[in-house]
Amino acid sequence: MSLSAMKKATIAGFSPKRNTRHHVRSISLPKRLHPSTVKIEQVLNKLKSLKASTTLLPAEKVLSSIHGLEELYVNIEELLNLRLTQQAISGHEHDKWVNELLDDSISHLDTCSRIRDVIFLMKGDVGKLQSVLRRTRVGGDLGIEKSVNAYVSSTKKVKKDLTKCLAELKQSENKNWGDSLLELDNHLLAVVRVLRESGFVTISVLKSLLIWLSMPASNQRPSKWILVAKLVQKGVVACEDTQDNVKEFEGLDFVLANILGSQCSSKDLKLEMINCAQKRLETLEARFQGLEDGLEGLLRHLMCARVFFLNILSLK
Repeated sequence: MSLSAMKKATIAGFSPKRNTRHHVRSISLPKRLHPSTVKIEQVLNKLKSLKASTTLLPAEKVLSSIHGLEELYVNIEELLNLRLTQQAISGHEHDKWVNELLDDSISHLDTCSRIRDVIFLMKGDVGKLQSVLRRTRVGGDLGIEKSVNAYVSSTKKVKKDLTKCLAELKQSENKNWGDSLLELDNHLLAVVRVLRESGFVTISVLKSLLIWLSMPASNQRPSKWILVAKLVQKGVVACEDTQDNVKEFEGLDFVLANILGSQCSSKDLKLEMINCAQKRLETLEARFQGLEDGLEGLLRHLMCARVFFLNILSLK
């Protein structure tokens, strides 16, 4: 079933931003929660602590968060499968909070699908450039220049699309939840709360992914990479030794610039920088593959949770 055909509905929504306009701190939750709700709370807390971690590289953190979202929505499916939950939700199909959850879930599906498609394109661009570099034997090859320029041009276009998607996601993050939930019974109150919270955390993770993907290389000064090129030329440092000290995207553009520029005046240095670019491209390709696989899994669970929710609403 296509996303556009399912435009009537969705599952999830709560923001990591503790803005009083859209969180439910004022709601009194039951002291005794169902174990399924407790499991979801635990996964949500894990995701929040992962975001605060400073020990992982940005890409590793984002990928772990994507897998965390998969786990989250598996638990949401279990919660929605409970007879207690189905009985609590049934009959509320006209409530505003139901439509808000449904709208959010289709938004999450659409955003995940768009990001997955962009990653697929980026992975393809990386593969094409790798092929050209592998065939290269000498510096100054016009094929290299053409391929590098095509890669840079495509990357700039993709990052513009990612920036637009990020702006839309930030706008949905500032959504104002309207109606009061105080009249709901204890279990339903807890269910709605974790669904909203899950939605906000989903937005937060997807936002982090978009920020990582759209990271501009211009944050690093070219002079640093000219220095790296000179050190490589002198045999003082190898490309892989510098790789752990920079973020995944920040070095590749400058390595490519050095391949094309006057910094690679010697054949040996140019070949060394081509090897350096290949290593970085291999790392990026692996990152993209992991993210693509993770988003595929997340999309499946988002869809399942949505279908479960819609099925509950159709019960009479």
